[in-house]
Amino acid sequence: MAEPLYKRALAIREKATGSNYSDVAESLNNLAILHHTRGQYAEAASMFKRALSIHEKFLGSDHPDVATNLSNLAQVYYNQAQYPEAEALLRRALAIREKALGPDHPDVATALNGMAVLYSDLKKYEQQEPLLLRARAIWEKAYGPHHPNVAQALGNLAALYRIQGRYDAAEPLELRALAIREAALGPDHPDVARSLVGIASLYREQRQYAQAEQFELRALEVRQKSLGMEHLRVAQSLNRLAELHHLQTQYAQALPLARRASAIYRKRIAAGGADDAAVREASMNRRGFLRHLSLLSDISAAATTEAVDTLADEAFQIAQPGRPPEPHRRSPRWLPASPAATMHWLIWSRRNRTPPNTLPEPKAYCSMPRASHPSYENRPPNKDCATTSFAWARPWPALTTS
Repeated sequence: MAEPLYKRALAIREKATGSNYSDVAESLNNLAILHHTRGQYAEAASMFKRALSIHEKFLGSDHPDVATNLSNLAQVYYNQAQYPEAEALLRRALAIREKALGPDHPDVATALNGMAVLYSDLKKYEQQEPLLLRARAIWEKAYGPHHPNVAQALGNLAALYRIQGRYDAAEPLELRALAIREAALGPDHPDVARSLVGIASLYREQRQYAQAEQFELRALEVRQKSLGMEHLRVAQSLNRLAELHHLQTQYAQALPLARRASAIYRKRIAAGGADDAAVREASMNRRGFLRHLSLLSDISAAATTEAVDTLADEAFQIAQPGRPPEPHRRSPRWLPASPAATMHWLIWSRRNRTPPNTLPEPKAYCSMPRASHPSYENRPPNKDCATTSFAWARPWPALTTS
């Protein structure tokens, strides 16, 4: 709905002012953000670059709006795992903001926080911490200690400390971030759920499962209330709860949660919509697919064969929204080339009570003789294991890979 309006605004402005006017850059930015939200990264990058060029020409290369363009383009590169390109743009944006606005401006803190998120993905933790500490100090000075931006910095610091195993340092930061968000945004705001999930992760990693479950349940409640019962964040919370029960071998409790998450994903895929890129990312990211499928496979250990069949079919549907994975979302070395093969491989491990990480690599698995596949009528063909035929189910089509 928004795209035709943005395109019309762009056409009107181009006709009225020419292709290099600042208003045109604004329309390009709006369209680029829309494409970025949909996961259409090539289109987004092209429009962000054009907007950047216009702003540089009319405003100068050191204008704060140029820094905003650079940050937006960096986000596109970041989402495609083009980290060196993203880092270079973020560094330039930071330098522009420091020069144009001063070192203590809130927008400088935003740039610092963005670089810190990038360094987290790159596991450059020693470089990440000083950026977050400085961002927090700037936001506290500019807005006071109880602002949501301060909570954002605190939450990111807590996540860093949790990764490093510094749980005693992380917990008070998470709790303070939660208190700030509840007071500033209300108890049912989606950002409150983010803090709740962070605290739950902290307890979960310390195997304090009862405490973790309390916060996961509350996060689920907040997301259902603020975002709706079928939002992707709700599905994520359901998966997290299922995983928590799975860690405690509470399969009966985990199974309905995982199946409800699957139902949300499948419904969103079928419906499409503005956030279908997020669905694709969640479902087609090979690592995410493996995690979800492995969970479904594991928690069905006490289920009937019929239940396992249904779970496998549901998981396979999640893996096929109609296009191949984004090029930047490459699978780990040991993951099969197609979700169909992953399906076959994991369900075989479940049938034979063999943990997936102890199985032979999929290439070896696909080449195993039929006698080694007692659960199947036919083993997958050798060619990429791309087509599967279950003894108890109809043949499933191969996933398109080109």
